[in-house]
Amino acid sequence: MTDIEFNKKKLEYTAAQEMLCHYDSLNWQIGAALIAATVILTGLAL
Repeated sequence: MTDIEFNKKKLEYTAAQEMLCHYDSLNWQIGAALIAATVILTGLAL
């Protein structure tokens, strides 16, 4: 494997890890908003 190929693979791996971190935190944020809305609406209904 040449240095150019290695650097391409390294850059691709870095981009994939950044996407994973971004979309993982996005899922947690959406889930937290849904749970909060459920708790608030349940409190209003009671």
